[in-house]
Amino acid sequence: MWQRKPTSNPSGTTSVQPSSTNGKIKVNGADIIVYDDTQVRNLITSNNADPSYMKYSGKRVFCFGDSITQSVGAANNYPTHLSTKLNANVTNFGSSGGDHNRFRCIVCGGTSNGGLTFTAPDFTIADVVTLTIGHNGGVGSSTMNDISGINDFNLYPDTYYGNFCRSIEYILNQNQNVKIYLMTPIQSLNASYITNTAASTTAIKIIGAKYALPVIDLQNTSGLNFRNLSLFTGDGTHPNPTGALKIAEVVYRQMLSY
Repeated sequence: MWQRKPTSNPSGTTSVQPSSTNGKIKVNGADIIVYDDTQVRNLITSNNADPSYMKYSGKRVFCFGDSITQSVGAANNYPTHLSTKLNANVTNFGSSGGDHNRFRCIVCGGTSNGGLTFTAPDFTIADVVTLTIGHNGGVGSSTMNDISGINDFNLYPDTYYGNFCRSIEYILNQNQNVKIYLMTPIQSLNASYITNTAASTTAIKIIGAKYALPVIDLQNTSGLNFRNLSLFTGDGTHPNPTGALKIAEVVYRQMLSY
């Protein structure tokens, strides 16, 4: 963020030179005051302002997903960048290789089909939860009919829709005030992932409508596509630092709009 005192510039040229104001710069004779993120937040607080980009400041955010969420190294995972952008406490629950079964076990607790045992997080302390799954295993023949007529969400079947819906209801059963964002998976150059993510994108949108939850459509709005995935990923699927930052920016902007 920058702030300057207006000045006339009849010549139409741009002049940049050192300024005597706090060691900043002059542009066309005007002092430019540059603020970092911390200074902006302090200015907002001191003026009792409440802009949308501060709505999640200090909040606790839980992010669930597969290797796209987990990644390797802080620079490669979007939850780390999201934490910085939101000024929030973000916990990354992503699990590399995770399918809908493992996803449900991580959210609700339990032992996955692969023999991995998880303890459910404490959702009573969460303010925001993001949920996405779909690269591994796909949707198969699962539909919303999987949960039709079942009153107890704990009895939902071990299918894509069953596990995703069970996860949502488990979270809401723990905390009715938590804000849940569903996210469709990003695109990939891997043939099986192309099929899986397209199907899960459709499923996640249907599930979002079922529970009246906002859906952040990374599949179609992340800016990562078949033409540039080689620039934003290391292998056509997993984000590199630039790709992770790009995803975080989209998620951040979408979260502020809901």
